[in-house]
Amino acid sequence: MALKTELRNRSELWEAALQEIETLEALGLEAKAELKRKKEEARKEKRAAMQKRQMELKEQDRKEQEKKEQDKKEEGGGGGEEKEEEEPKKDEN
Repeated sequence: MALKTELRNRSELWEAALQEIETLEALGLEAKAELKRKKEEARKEKRAAMQKRQMELKEQDRKEQEKKEQDKKEEGGGGGEEKEEEEPKKDEN
């Protein structure tokens, strides 16, 4: 009688252990999938941030270029005409 009880208890422990292993494996798979999602999300956020920064730099460059062109126009007001006069002199020499 005691032997049957001991075997039943061991069998129940074995089944409980197997059930615990299955639960842990499922949790491990869920954690792995969550980590993969988070990595992909972080990669996308990083890519978006880099693209945003590149666009900001391009916009900054464009504004600087426009400012340089505006400064040239303001500086030279009639400068373009003077250059045209100088160029024929160079051709004559």
